[in-house]
Amino acid sequence: MFSFTRTLWRSCIAAAAALAFVAGAVEDAAVLTEPAASEVLRTRRGDCSEHARLFVALARAAGIPAREVTGLAWIGDDVRAFGRHSWAEVELDGRWREVDPTGGVLPAHAAHVRTTGRVVPDGVVFELLDTRR
Repeated sequence: MFSFTRTLWRSCIAAAAALAFVAGAVEDAAVLTEPAASEVLRTRRGDCSEHARLFVALARAAGIPAREVTGLAWIGDDVRAFGRHSWAEVELDGRWREVDPTGGVLPAHAAHVRTTGRVVPDGVVFELLDTRR
């Protein structure tokens, strides 16, 4: 059961504020390096992984447990395909809840599929992870 306590309410507000900030402040741009969250905050540019990295740093700074997640996300009906994507999870009320800082989506929609990728000589193999908790 999801019960609102004062602490949970503050965490939800802080997570939503961080999500809105990152979605609005970081310009979508291809980045060839893996900049630290402080660099993303300074340049305000990045792809989905930079959005997720900055969100996780801001959430943690607010005392909210957060982690970056990678996997596949539905690109859109016009393309009809999944593409590599990064998003985040925050722990609220004892459960990890997915958020997508790139689009400012809370909760992240069902078209996000967590994977683990491993590099092999002919490319990358994606393995679906069991997300049942």
